[in-house]
Amino acid sequence: MHYGSEYWIFLLQAETSINDVLIQNKGTLVLHLLVVLFVGWLIISIIQFFVDNWSGIVTTFWWVVGLTIVLTVWSHFSGKADEKRKKQEEIDRRRRLDEEQKKFEKEEQEKLRALQIERDRDVQNTACVYEIGRHGNETLALRYGIANTTVENVPYFYTAKGGVQKRNPARDTKKITDSRTVRVKKLRPLKKPNTYLVELPDYRDRRAIIVHVKGEPWIKTFLPLDPVKEDEDKSWYTKFKDLELVLKGNSSMTIKEIAKFHIEKTVN
Repeated sequence: MHYGSEYWIFLLQAETSINDVLIQNKGTLVLHLLVVLFVGWLIISIIQFFVDNWSGIVTTFWWVVGLTIVLTVWSHFSGKADEKRKKQEEIDRRRRLDEEQKKFEKEEQEKLRALQIERDRDVQNTACVYEIGRHGNETLALRYGIANTTVENVPYFYTAKGGVQKRNPARDTKKITDSRTVRVKKLRPLKKPNTYLVELPDYRDRRAIIVHVKGEPWIKTFLPLDPVKEDEDKSWYTKFKDLELVLKGNSSMTIKEIAKFHIEKTVN
């Protein structure tokens, strides 16, 4: 009987190790039980060679087997429950992300709708941001001498040891490019469809004439302004016919260069 405590410790340690392995590995409940029984039989067979108290070992064995079966069944179902819980947590996480994305998209759409409503007003109390392309920037430079440009930061990258691309902000450069937006404040609509007398707050409130179609986010073009009538100056096209012919649609020139030509040719 003096061997009993050692048997218990040995068998319980073996049982604990087996159960840990079973918990960590995903298998069926039947497989778990078969493994427990086989390993228990193997342990008893080994001990049989070293001790004489066989009946005590058998009793201990069945106690340990019973305890192991209980723990195995419990670990199996608790593992299933834990797996189910993790799956549900992942489903909930994805649902939350999806809801947040939909909420963000809805808010962005509402902002765009609100901005478009402001853009479409015939008279505006404050300036609105409009999109503008190359043609719009060209006509603004050609007919008003305004270079609607912006300064962009060009990041500097170099190839480091091992072929890894790294950035050195200290060596970034600046580049002047055509601005993609322009701030405009509509003062009143004109007789010609889709034309408006406007102010340009970013250019000392210069007045100009734009063509803007309601529902669209961009300005199509700038028309020449007669400052006295505050309407389209149709004489511009005759007076500066050569300027229009050479500069309009000339992609080889920058907006800044076109604006410079306007100043040189129109300012006495």
